[in-house]
Amino acid sequence: MLSNVMTALSKRAPLLLALGVLIGLAAPGLAEIARPLLAPSIWILLTLAAVRIDPAQSIAHIRRPGAILATLAWMLTITPLLAWGILTLMPVGSPGLAAALVLMAGAAPLMSTPSLAQILGLDDALAMLVMIVATMLAPFTLPFIALHLLGFDLGIDPAVWSLQLTLFVGSAVITALILRRVLGTARIAKAKQSMDLAMVALLLTFAVAIMDGVTERLLTETGYVLTVTAIAFLSYGLFLVGGTIAGLPFGRRVAQTIGFVGSNRNVGVILAVLPAAAHPDIFLYFAIWQLPMYIMPAVLTHLYRRVAAATP
Repeated sequence: MLSNVMTALSKRAPLLLALGVLIGLAAPGLAEIARPLLAPSIWILLTLAAVRIDPAQSIAHIRRPGAILATLAWMLTITPLLAWGILTLMPVGSPGLAAALVLMAGAAPLMSTPSLAQILGLDDALAMLVMIVATMLAPFTLPFIALHLLGFDLGIDPAVWSLQLTLFVGSAVITALILRRVLGTARIAKAKQSMDLAMVALLLTFAVAIMDGVTERLLTETGYVLTVTAIAFLSYGLFLVGGTIAGLPFGRRVAQTIGFVGSNRNVGVILAVLPAAAHPDIFLYFAIWQLPMYIMPAVLTHLYRRVAAATP
């Protein structure tokens, strides 16, 4: 009975995540209470994702690293530079919003992406490898691109920010390696469904917590918040389509995985170490960014499953 419930909840994870952001908007008091859980939930999510790396499933991608390297280059260097170029040609008016867009464009994938990729019938092994490697590289690439190359001032020294990101990510990965050693592959595989549900619960917590303050701005600056929301959905679509097209040389299923991974960016890690004095529009956009990330997988579920079933 419990197993059937867990299976049903796992299959409906995209829908549950979509409901999470709506709860955060509808219950601002709950979002304020959940706010202190923001950083811990992200750290635990990263740890759970790292624990589930299966060397046997990943070996094929490691032996043929073309898709991994191409995805990393796309996510960590090409898309933030493209975002900067587009914003140079079409300024958004707010320096905070511009900085948020570039930071988001250079962020690693969302830590639930491998689980969602599996649910959607995509290449979850590729998604997992890209997520882990990109998360480990982002503390070095993101501060350099955003602060050195593009000159965004976030009120924090690039070296300090890089160190904080490295410690945040590194501690989670080390903890995961210890847990994997202690638990063993068999136990981890057996607990996969439980970990999927734990990740969904943590993502729901994060979704509620990050909406703290958004409802108030929505009521007082309705037009601006709706504009930011439209930009967020447009950005998601551009990442999805652009990544899929960029990945076509590696086959349809890999291309769709690259598009999906590249359109779900983990701004939570950035938020965890971002100074409180940073521009408020950065926090606003990062919160609004959860809407397409949590809603679109639910919208795309049937499409991806049909394509996956038709792919040889």
